Amino acid sequence: MATRKKLNASELDTEIKEMFEIFDKNGDKTLSVTELGKAMRSLGFNMTQAEVKQAMVKIDTNKNGKIEFSEFRNFMMKELGKSSEVSDEEYQIRQAFKVFDKDGNGVIDKNELRLAMRTLGEKVSEADVTEMMRDADTNGDGKIDYEEFARMWTMGLKVQK
Repeated sequence: MATRKKLNASELDTEIKEMFEIFDKNGDKTLSVTELGKAMRSLGFNMTQAEVKQAMVKIDTNKNGKIEFSEFRNFMMKELGKSSEVSDEEYQIRQAFKVFDKDGNGVIDKNELRLAMRTLGEKVSEADVTEMMRDADTNGDGKIDYEEFARMWTMGLKVQK
């Protein structure tokens, strides 16, 4: 069983803000129902589209059809506040994603992947980087988002030496 790291209120707030920014794919400072669904699923909530829509209604307190950060934060503080512990693995994945995402735009491109792997001491060829991108980029947009990164990390994909 994974050990858990207790987060203080400031750390929890920072984690929630980073999570919001990662899932706000279009950068409009709100989450759409699609973005909310991806966020919920990546957090381990196995929700159908109908359940995501129900959650949207519950979270969207100003009823404008989008989730602002304050609404997301309030919801997440309630959910995560029930247990403000994050598994070591979740914490490590989030921290690793930050290291790989050099420009902080919420996705990892091929150059960031290459640089991060070399910074970690991995000797990677261009072919290795291309293969890692292909394996991790499940939606085919040429970038690795947090959800794809977490899946790759969990599966333990590594450069074969």
